[in-house]
Amino acid sequence: MTRNLRGLALLPSETIRDFPPNFSSKQMHAGLYFNKYANAWQWENEAKSDSKLSFNKSDWLKSFVSQCNPVGHKQALETYTQRIEHLVAARGGMTLRLKTVERFVTGLGLPHPVENGFLWHHSLGVPYLPGTAVKGILRAQLEADTESQIDDETFLRLFGSPRRTDSAARENDTAGKAAETATAETENEKDTASMQRGALLCFDAPPTIPVRLELDIMTPHYGPYYHAGDIPGDWHSPNPVTFLTVAPETEFIFSFAPYKSTGIDIELEELSRVLRIALDYFGAGAKTAAGYGRFL
Repeated sequence: MTRNLRGLALLPSETIRDFPPNFSSKQMHAGLYFNKYANAWQWENEAKSDSKLSFNKSDWLKSFVSQCNPVGHKQALETYTQRIEHLVAARGGMTLRLKTVERFVTGLGLPHPVENGFLWHHSLGVPYLPGTAVKGILRAQLEADTESQIDDETFLRLFGSPRRTDSAARENDTAGKAAETATAETENEKDTASMQRGALLCFDAPPTIPVRLELDIMTPHYGPYYHAGDIPGDWHSPNPVTFLTVAPETEFIFSFAPYKSTGIDIELEELSRVLRIALDYFGAGAKTAAGYGRFL
Protein backbone atom coordinates (compact mmCIF):
# COMPACT_ATOMS: atom_id res chain seq x y z
CA MET A 1 0.00 0.00 0.00
CA THR A 2 1.31 3.48 -0.81
CA ARG A 3 0.57 6.78 0.83
CA ASN A 4 1.34 10.30 -0.33
CA LEU A 5 3.03 12.00 2.65
CA ARG A 6 1.75 15.48 1.84
CA GLY A 7 3.70 15.51 -1.40
CA LEU A 8 7.04 14.67 0.23
CA ALA A 9 7.28 11.11 -1.04
CA LEU A 10 5.27 8.20 -2.33
CA LEU A 11 6.67 5.17 -0.55
CA PRO A 12 5.39 1.85 0.75
CA SER A 13 4.58 2.02 4.46
CA GLU A 14 7.06 -0.82 5.11
CA THR A 15 9.85 1.25 3.55
CA ILE A 16 8.97 4.26 5.66
CA ARG A 17 8.95 2.18 8.81
CA ASP A 18 12.14 0.17 8.26
CA PHE A 19 14.50 2.49 6.36
CA PRO A 20 17.39 3.14 6.92
CA PRO A 21 18.75 -0.13 8.35
CA ASN A 22 21.82 -0.11 10.61
CA PHE A 23 22.45 3.61 10.65
CA SER A 24 26.14 4.45 11.06
CA SER A 25 27.55 7.98 11.41
CA LYS A 26 30.66 6.84 9.52
CA GLN A 27 28.66 5.89 6.46
CA MET A 28 25.67 8.24 6.42
CA HIS A 29 25.40 12.04 6.31
CA ALA A 30 23.59 12.90 9.56
CA GLY A 31 22.32 16.16 8.08
CA LEU A 32 20.68 14.39 5.15
CA TYR A 33 19.14 11.88 7.54
CA PHE A 34 17.78 14.68 9.73
CA ASN A 35 16.45 16.87 6.91
CA LYS A 36 15.29 14.33 4.32
CA TYR A 37 14.18 11.29 6.25
CA ALA A 38 11.44 11.24 8.89
CA ASN A 39 10.13 7.77 9.76
CA ALA A 40 7.80 8.69 12.64
CA TRP A 41 4.75 9.75 10.62
CA GLN A 42 1.64 8.02 11.95
CA TRP A 43 -1.89 7.96 10.59
CA GLU A 44 -4.70 8.98 12.92
CA ASN A 45 -7.97 7.07 12.45
CA GLU A 46 -6.59 5.07 9.54
CA ALA A 47 -9.97 3.42 8.92
CA LYS A 48 -11.59 6.80 8.22
CA SER A 49 -11.32 8.71 4.98
CA ASP A 50 -10.48 11.95 6.80
CA SER A 51 -7.42 10.51 8.54
CA LYS A 52 -4.42 12.79 8.92
CA LEU A 53 -0.74 12.42 9.61
CA SER A 54 0.86 13.10 12.98
CA PHE A 55 4.54 13.05 13.89
CA ASN A 56 6.05 11.64 17.08
CA LYS A 57 8.62 14.39 17.48
CA SER A 58 10.28 13.71 20.82
CA ASP A 59 10.71 9.96 20.27
CA TRP A 60 12.10 10.55 16.77
CA LEU A 61 14.72 12.98 18.09
CA LYS A 62 15.71 10.56 20.86
CA SER A 63 16.12 7.81 18.29
CA PHE A 64 18.10 10.09 15.99
CA VAL A 65 20.55 11.09 18.73
CA SER A 66 21.01 7.53 19.98
CA GLN A 67 21.73 6.25 16.46
CA CYS A 68 24.07 8.93 15.14
CA ASN A 69 26.21 10.03 18.12
CA PRO A 70 28.94 11.08 17.66
CA VAL A 71 28.28 13.05 14.46
CA GLY A 72 31.05 13.58 11.92
CA HIS A 73 33.96 11.58 10.57
CA LYS A 74 37.16 12.23 12.54
CA GLN A 75 39.55 11.97 9.57
CA ALA A 76 37.35 14.16 7.35
CA LEU A 77 37.17 16.88 10.02
CA GLU A 78 40.94 16.75 10.59
CA THR A 79 41.57 17.03 6.85
CA TYR A 80 39.17 19.95 6.50
CA THR A 81 40.75 21.75 9.47
CA GLN A 82 44.26 21.36 8.03
CA ARG A 83 43.15 22.57 4.59
CA ILE A 84 41.37 25.66 5.94
CA GLU A 85 44.36 26.55 8.13
CA HIS A 86 46.73 26.29 5.15
CA LEU A 87 44.36 28.29 2.94
CA VAL A 88 43.89 31.08 5.45
CA ALA A 89 47.62 31.24 6.20
CA ALA A 90 48.41 31.47 2.48
CA ARG A 91 45.99 34.42 2.17
CA GLY A 92 47.51 36.19 5.16
CA GLY A 93 44.53 35.54 7.44
CA MET A 94 44.04 34.15 10.92
CA THR A 95 42.36 31.13 12.51
CA LEU A 96 41.07 30.67 16.06
CA ARG A 97 40.20 27.42 17.81
CA LEU A 98 37.56 28.01 20.47
CA LYS A 99 35.50 25.64 22.61
CA THR A 100 31.85 25.91 23.56
CA VAL A 101 31.29 26.78 27.22
CA GLU A 102 27.64 25.75 27.24
CA ARG A 103 25.46 23.98 24.71
CA PHE A 104 25.42 25.36 21.18
CA VAL A 105 22.37 25.57 18.90
CA THR A 106 22.41 26.50 15.22
CA GLY A 107 19.58 26.75 12.69
CA LEU A 108 16.80 26.48 15.28
CA GLY A 109 14.40 28.44 13.09
CA LEU A 110 14.74 26.22 10.04
CA PRO A 111 11.58 24.30 9.08
CA HIS A 112 11.32 20.66 10.13
CA PRO A 113 8.57 18.25 11.24
CA VAL A 114 9.92 18.40 14.83
CA GLU A 115 9.16 22.18 14.80
CA ASN A 116 12.80 23.15 15.39
CA GLY A 117 15.34 22.68 12.64
CA PHE A 118 19.10 22.35 12.76
CA LEU A 119 21.86 23.61 10.46
CA TRP A 120 24.16 20.96 9.00
CA HIS A 121 27.32 21.45 6.95
CA HIS A 122 26.50 20.37 3.40
CA SER A 123 29.59 18.15 2.96
CA LEU A 124 30.88 17.37 6.47
CA GLY A 125 27.48 16.51 7.93
CA VAL A 126 28.11 18.33 11.23
CA PRO A 127 26.55 21.37 12.92
CA TYR A 128 28.37 24.61 12.06
CA LEU A 129 28.18 28.40 12.12
CA PRO A 130 28.02 30.00 8.64
CA GLY A 131 30.67 32.51 7.62
CA THR A 132 27.95 35.13 7.18
CA ALA A 133 27.06 34.74 10.86
CA VAL A 134 30.72 35.07 11.87
CA LYS A 135 31.01 38.28 9.86
CA GLY A 136 27.79 39.61 11.36
CA ILE A 137 29.07 38.93 14.87
CA LEU A 138 32.30 40.78 14.11
CA ARG A 139 30.48 43.76 12.63
CA ALA A 140 27.96 44.02 15.48
CA GLN A 141 30.69 43.91 18.12
CA LEU A 142 32.80 46.51 16.31
CA GLU A 143 29.80 48.84 16.08
CA ALA A 144 29.14 48.46 19.81
CA ASP A 145 32.77 48.58 21.00
CA THR A 146 33.70 52.18 21.74
CA GLU A 147 37.29 51.16 22.57
CA SER A 148 37.98 49.47 19.25
CA GLN A 149 41.12 50.55 17.40
CA ILE A 150 39.32 50.24 14.05
CA ASP A 151 38.20 53.68 12.91
CA ASP A 152 35.30 54.48 10.58
CA GLU A 153 37.50 54.52 7.47
CA THR A 154 38.95 51.08 8.25
CA PHE A 155 35.49 49.76 9.12
CA LEU A 156 34.21 50.87 5.73
CA ARG A 157 37.14 49.18 4.00
CA LEU A 158 36.64 45.91 5.90
CA PHE A 159 32.87 45.53 5.55
CA GLY A 160 32.05 47.59 2.48
CA SER A 161 29.45 49.80 4.20
CA PRO A 162 29.67 52.50 6.90
CA ARG A 163 29.47 51.84 10.61
CA ARG A 164 25.95 52.19 12.00
CA THR A 165 25.55 53.92 15.35
CA ASP A 166 22.25 54.29 17.22
CA SER A 167 21.74 57.81 15.87
CA ALA A 168 22.73 56.74 12.36
CA ALA A 169 20.26 53.85 12.51
CA ARG A 170 17.44 56.25 13.44
CA GLU A 171 18.42 58.61 10.64
CA ASN A 172 18.48 55.72 8.16
CA ASP A 173 15.00 54.62 9.29
CA THR A 174 13.65 58.14 8.79
CA ALA A 175 15.34 58.41 5.42
CA GLY A 176 13.91 55.04 4.43
CA LYS A 177 10.36 56.23 5.06
CA ALA A 178 10.93 59.42 3.06
CA ALA A 179 12.44 57.44 0.20
CA GLU A 180 9.14 55.69 -0.42
CA THR A 181 7.78 58.90 -1.98
CA ALA A 182 11.01 60.08 -3.57
CA THR A 183 11.45 60.26 -7.33
CA ALA A 184 13.36 57.65 -9.30
CA GLU A 185 16.14 60.15 -9.91
CA THR A 186 16.62 60.67 -6.18
CA GLU A 187 16.54 56.94 -5.49
CA ASN A 188 19.37 56.39 -7.96
CA GLU A 189 21.62 58.85 -6.17
CA LYS A 190 23.12 56.32 -3.77
CA ASP A 191 26.24 56.53 -1.69
CA THR A 192 28.93 54.62 -3.63
CA ALA A 193 30.57 53.67 -0.34
CA SER A 194 27.59 51.42 0.50
CA MET A 195 28.03 49.43 -2.72
CA GLN A 196 31.72 48.52 -2.52
CA ARG A 197 33.08 45.08 -1.69
CA GLY A 198 34.51 44.67 1.79
CA ALA A 199 38.11 43.54 2.27
CA LEU A 200 37.23 40.98 4.96
CA LEU A 201 36.41 37.37 4.08
CA CYS A 202 34.95 35.15 6.82
CA PHE A 203 34.82 31.36 6.48
CA ASP A 204 32.34 28.86 7.88
CA ALA A 205 33.07 27.71 11.44
CA PRO A 206 32.70 23.90 11.73
CA PRO A 207 33.85 21.69 14.63
CA THR A 208 37.34 20.21 14.51
CA ILE A 209 36.28 16.95 16.15
CA PRO A 210 33.22 14.67 15.91
CA VAL A 211 30.27 16.28 17.67
CA ARG A 212 28.20 14.81 20.45
CA LEU A 213 24.54 15.83 20.21
CA GLU A 214 22.35 16.32 23.26
CA LEU A 215 18.62 16.89 23.62
CA ASP A 216 17.22 19.89 25.43
CA ILE A 217 13.67 20.99 26.19
CA MET A 218 11.97 24.37 26.20
CA THR A 219 8.45 24.61 27.60
CA PRO A 220 6.24 27.51 26.49
CA HIS A 221 3.45 27.94 29.04
CA TYR A 222 1.20 30.42 27.27
CA GLY A 223 0.73 29.09 23.73
CA PRO A 224 -2.69 30.70 23.15
CA TYR A 225 -1.28 34.04 24.25
CA TYR A 226 1.63 33.86 21.79
CA HIS A 227 -0.36 32.49 18.85
CA ALA A 228 -3.86 33.93 19.25
CA GLY A 229 -3.45 36.89 21.61
CA ASP A 230 -5.50 35.33 24.42
CA ILE A 231 -4.97 36.45 28.00
CA PRO A 232 -2.03 34.51 29.56
CA GLY A 233 -3.00 32.47 32.58
CA ASP A 234 -2.20 29.43 34.68
CA TRP A 235 -5.02 27.50 33.04
CA HIS A 236 -3.04 27.15 29.79
CA SER A 237 -1.29 23.80 29.33
CA PRO A 238 2.52 23.84 29.00
CA ASN A 239 3.89 22.52 25.73
CA PRO A 240 7.31 20.81 26.07
CA VAL A 241 9.35 21.14 22.87
CA THR A 242 12.47 18.98 22.39
CA PHE A 243 15.33 20.28 20.26
CA LEU A 244 18.89 19.36 19.31
CA THR A 245 22.02 20.94 20.78
CA VAL A 246 25.79 20.47 20.57
CA ALA A 247 27.38 19.35 23.82
CA PRO A 248 29.71 21.72 25.73
CA GLU A 249 33.50 21.51 25.33
CA THR A 250 33.26 21.07 21.56
CA GLU A 251 36.06 22.78 19.60
CA PHE A 252 35.22 24.91 16.55
CA ILE A 253 37.56 26.69 14.14
CA PHE A 254 36.91 30.34 13.21
CA SER A 255 38.78 31.76 10.19
CA PHE A 256 38.99 35.10 8.41
CA ALA A 257 41.30 36.54 5.79
CA PRO A 258 41.63 39.44 3.34
CA TYR A 259 39.51 39.21 0.20
CA LYS A 260 42.70 40.03 -1.67
CA SER A 261 46.23 39.03 -0.70
CA THR A 262 46.98 42.43 0.86
CA GLY A 263 45.13 44.98 2.89
CA ILE A 264 44.24 44.06 6.48
CA ASP A 265 47.41 42.68 8.05
CA ILE A 266 47.40 45.30 10.80
CA GLU A 267 43.73 44.75 11.68
CA LEU A 268 43.88 40.96 12.08
CA GLU A 269 44.91 41.02 15.74
CA GLU A 270 42.19 43.53 16.54
CA LEU A 271 39.58 41.45 14.70
CA SER A 272 40.71 38.39 16.62
CA ARG A 273 40.34 40.23 19.93
CA VAL A 274 36.90 41.54 19.03
CA LEU A 275 35.66 38.13 17.89
CA ARG A 276 36.84 36.49 21.13
CA ILE A 277 34.99 39.12 23.18
CA ALA A 278 31.79 38.74 21.15
CA LEU A 279 31.77 34.93 21.33
CA ASP A 280 32.53 34.95 25.05
CA TYR A 281 30.11 37.68 26.09
CA PHE A 282 27.24 37.42 23.58
CA GLY A 283 27.68 33.96 22.10
CA ALA A 284 26.65 32.68 18.67
CA GLY A 285 23.78 30.70 17.21
CA ALA A 286 20.32 30.47 18.77
CA LYS A 287 19.14 31.11 22.35
CA THR A 288 22.21 33.17 23.25
CA ALA A 289 20.09 35.22 25.70
CA ALA A 290 19.65 32.01 27.70
CA GLY A 291 23.42 31.36 27.81
CA TYR A 292 23.75 29.06 24.80
CA GLY A 293 26.53 29.40 22.24
CA ARG A 294 29.32 30.96 24.32
CA PHE A 295 32.89 30.18 23.24
CA LEU A 296 36.24 30.44 25.00
